[in-house]
Amino acid sequence: MKLYKYKAVNNEGRYINRVEYFESLDSLYSELRKKEYYVVKTKLITKIKKTNIFNKISLKDISVFSRQLYSMLSAGFNISDALEVFNNEIYSKTLKNNMIKVKEDIENGNSFYDSISKYHDLYPVFFLEMIDIGEQSGNLDVILKNLSLYYIKEHNIRKKITSSMIYPAIIFMTTIIAFFYIEVSIVPMFMETFKNLGQDMPIYSRITMNFSKFIVTNWPLVLLSLFIMTYFILKVRKIEKIKLKIDKAKLSMPVVGMIYKKIIGARFSRCLGILQQSGINLIKSIEMIDKVLDNMYIKNKIQDVLLQVEKGNSMADTLNKIHIFPEFIISMIFLGEQGGNLEEMMNLSADMYDKEVEDTLEKAVSFIEPLLIVVLGIIVGSIIISIMVPMMKMMQSI
Repeated sequence: MKLYKYKAVNNEGRYINRVEYFESLDSLYSELRKKEYYVVKTKLITKIKKTNIFNKISLKDISVFSRQLYSMLSAGFNISDALEVFNNEIYSKTLKNNMIKVKEDIENGNSFYDSISKYHDLYPVFFLEMIDIGEQSGNLDVILKNLSLYYIKEHNIRKKITSSMIYPAIIFMTTIIAFFYIEVSIVPMFMETFKNLGQDMPIYSRITMNFSKFIVTNWPLVLLSLFIMTYFILKVRKIEKIKLKIDKAKLSMPVVGMIYKKIIGARFSRCLGILQQSGINLIKSIEMIDKVLDNMYIKNKIQDVLLQVEKGNSMADTLNKIHIFPEFIISMIFLGEQGGNLEEMMNLSADMYDKEVEDTLEKAVSFIEPLLIVVLGIIVGSIIISIMVPMMKMMQSI
């Protein structure tokens, strides 16, 4: 998807300035023709402003914002007055400052979507598109209510994933730090002693000593190599063909792949549920889901599903042929399509997979934690043994 800024005139003669994602320039013109817009000017945005991580609007704040705005709109407030009340209660400095600017734009005659989409670097694409649909359909309050539920659940599942990874990450970093500390600070002291005494050492001791000597002697080169490797990996990952292969490989990784599939399955189900609940047709729902998922392999498969559904084929039958989601989700989609309650089935599916992700993470962490401790013990123990064995031989020869 590419980000375009465009200026157009709608069938009422009103100028519209927006920033949206499209597959291509042809796709932009095609979509705007469907809306009966006359395109005046377009611009491809190649450099997107990167928002400081500490200034980004969190999913929790977006959920709170959506819920409070829904409540005020339902109570009869207009959007400008609702934002005024909201600004008096919000704690997020970034969101507060942004809403002041959005309110000013609305009072100058712009729509809520046109005003807030100027700050596309602060908000998820899915959130902005739902705001647009809500304004056009006249049920913005309902969509805001659904967005509030969607983003608080997204926040909760991300929080559980992050908290589950903290302790294993600490153990992993401790292992790395301990290894390099011993190699750089402790091993060289013994290396000099063995050298002066002319002590013969076993091969594993020589390997430890030589590795330590290499790091101490060439530490600028080691740091530079690590930096270049990291930079290279990050750059290579952005190449479309490489990213596609990596994203496909993620799905088949042991343990991690299973958790990853369940996370994507939950997000797909929840997103489809909220879209259907908001009155959006199935084809448009599939198009929007594509923007929520971050796995390129699955995004490509979703495009295949979209083509088949546009031809009139069943979504469940199509998904069953491409094998990207568990059978349970496909069964729930089938039941939803047959019973006319797809949103209900998808919400049930999302809730179930949220619980499955939580349980699987707990089991995985309970397995990984002792494994990392054992690895830490093996690494440190191996280095100590490689030092102690020559020392014991030296003491026996005295």
